[in-house]
Amino acid sequence: HDIHEVNKYLPGRVVTLNISRISFTPGKIYYCNVIGYSHSGIHKTQSSDGIMTDSVPPVPGTIYDGIGLYDIDYTTSSDSVGGSWHGFSDADSGISNFMWCVMTQDSSEPCDIRKWESIGIHHLMSRPVNISHQNIGKLIKNLVYAVDLNGQKSETKSSNGFIIDKTSPELASMEHLDQNLAHNPSFEDVYGEAIDWKNITNTNFCDGTESIKPNFWNITIDSCIGVLKSDRNIAFDGRSFMYVKGEISQILNLETNHLYRVTFVSAHPPVLGTVLANKEGYIQLNHQTHVFIVYTKRDQDSTVSTDTIWHRHTFYFRSVTNKAILRLGSMAGNTGILIDSIEVQQVMLHTDDYAESSGKRVHAHFIALNQWSSIHASWGFVDAESPIIDHMWAIGYSEGSTEIQAYTSVGLNNFAYNYNVTLAHTSLIHITVIATNAAGLTRKAHAEDFLVDLTPPIIMFVNDGLGIF
Repeated sequence: HDIHEVNKYLPGRVVTLNISRISFTPGKIYYCNVIGYSHSGIHKTQSSDGIMTDSVPPVPGTIYDGIGLYDIDYTTSSDSVGGSWHGFSDADSGISNFMWCVMTQDSSEPCDIRKWESIGIHHLMSRPVNISHQNIGKLIKNLVYAVDLNGQKSETKSSNGFIIDKTSPELASMEHLDQNLAHNPSFEDVYGEAIDWKNITNTNFCDGTESIKPNFWNITIDSCIGVLKSDRNIAFDGRSFMYVKGEISQILNLETNHLYRVTFVSAHPPVLGTVLANKEGYIQLNHQTHVFIVYTKRDQDSTVSTDTIWHRHTFYFRSVTNKAILRLGSMAGNTGILIDSIEVQQVMLHTDDYAESSGKRVHAHFIALNQWSSIHASWGFVDAESPIIDHMWAIGYSEGSTEIQAYTSVGLNNFAYNYNVTLAHTSLIHITVIATNAAGLTRKAHAEDFLVDLTPPIIMFVNDGLGIF
């Protein structure tokens, strides 16, 4: 009787009593106690099951799109919508039911896809709908609020939304702009005089002078760098090229969120010890690093060879800022590598009828040097509704086949290479690429087949002079 006590006797026929002006503390349970007396004076006390005051609305939780274990961001289904939620609570009276609806984010009409509906205490719900074509590709959200046993409503919570995507990734053609964004790409501009190709030794690259270092290029500490020149047609571009043991770098001015292609050539330096094994180099842009291989030279004798065979490499990067550092270097080893003809080009992706109809927008080529072969491919896919999340490529002797290489994922990269292939002379090579978007839709594309030719041209005769005799 610590809250209120009625100090009067009530007739036996009274079965109700209203008590006012009593202050209750929310969240506590209060009981009504009644003592009944008989005419003989015998009495009995009876208590109610309790009542709780609840003035606090339910605590809202988290809404997921879809009825699976994880929140979805994209789906291909337009004939049903669903959501799930957790974390709603009411510590006092408890939750009696949930209210759920579905709407597009930019709709002027609330709950335009599915009106408010009471779904009891279920924590997920899916209903059939007929989503119009105009809402395909728009952000759709699930909205939920909870109602407690006292009729109080929680704050309405919204999911982060999902997008319906009914179209596969679109194949795009790649346009490589002519402008080279790299400064001094073939190392013709140097401090002082470059080292003459005929005077190369194992030690004269790294004498600590500035005379053999190229302009516009930065050199890391402990790197051994030298610019070489030759009057013979040895350089891939111009008359000079670079010897690198360590790392060189250059700051590039780019456009944010654009695709760029970086191409260059590499070779073994003509010094002792470089013919013993394949050598590896690396290229880095925007913290994306790729390793490339410089294959073993054919002449395995102990003499110095001046026969330079250039290896061409192609990589693609997407810029995240308007400035990026391009880094090129050699991997661990006592000797470096030769580098020349660095090109950085912006890539524009275009979608057109030809790209859709022919599907021949995968660029591919192979490199055959001595007994070594490699295959390189690049492509472009775009998707306006859901992002592309994976690329897979395969190599075979017929379109779509995988005899040479099974389907291999390269993630978000729009290029791939395989340095570990053996190509037979006169074989016909096919490359297939599959792009997958976040909704799970795929698009397959094929490169133009190419013929493997491992034989050099035949020169029938050479005449002195410009005449025919």
